[in-house]
Amino acid sequence: MHDFDGCRPYAKPGLIVPRGDKQKRGFRPRFVFASLYFSLNVLQTPQVDSQADIHWRIPSGQRLLFEDFDDGIVVFDALVGSTHLLNVTAAETLAIIEAEPGLAAQAIHARLLARLDVGADSLALAAVDELLWRLEDLNLIAGFIE
Repeated sequence: MHDFDGCRPYAKPGLIVPRGDKQKRGFRPRFVFASLYFSLNVLQTPQVDSQADIHWRIPSGQRLLFEDFDDGIVVFDALVGSTHLLNVTAAETLAIIEAEPGLAAQAIHARLLARLDVGADSLALAAVDELLWRLEDLNLIAGFIE
């Protein structure tokens, strides 16, 4: 049995290390590996200063097929075989990104306003940002930093 009185709090049972004995059960190398992984992978991730840095595109190899129905527009993702029911704004956003890959949210917003013939008060930039992230969650589009 383990003596839990001298152990670190929240330690997993397999990694229990008494406070005075750091070399027991290989605790130190795991910490060094985690630190090295964090510094190499996490700290070198590009920083996004604002939403303006993100540009949107349809992922390579993906083919979207659209069909207009009474209840909305159905898009079929031929790459993974999924089907999504979209409103007009989401479908137009996908069409804009498909026609002009690499646009930022502000450019997509401007093109949407023109295509839908609505004012900026009817379709806020924040709503378009939210829509882009939802489409990204569905793997229909991908954001990238130039």
